[in-house]
Amino acid sequence: MKVDPRHVLEPTTDPIRLESTRPRSTPASKTEPASATDRVALSADVQLANAAMKAAAAADDVRLDEVARAMALYEKGEVGNDLESLASKIVDSLIKP
Repeated sequence: MKVDPRHVLEPTTDPIRLESTRPRSTPASKTEPASATDRVALSADVQLANAAMKAAAAADDVRLDEVARAMALYEKGEVGNDLESLASKIVDSLIKP
């Protein structure tokens, strides 16, 4: 789309034009005061995700020897070939007590 510089809007200080674009607000006397008992309830899924994020941020148990071993296996082509087996092992590791 080509922009025609002749139609570029210039800032205005015209009070009539400014008044027509200003959002209408309710007078302060007609608004209800904010309740001191406002609450937010998080779903169980959000609470679980929040707990998982906190646990992941707090954990610093990266085992560099295992990372190196996995990288070596990957480079040899011994890891990542059987995705179904990999997914099964991941699920099994997550459900073990």
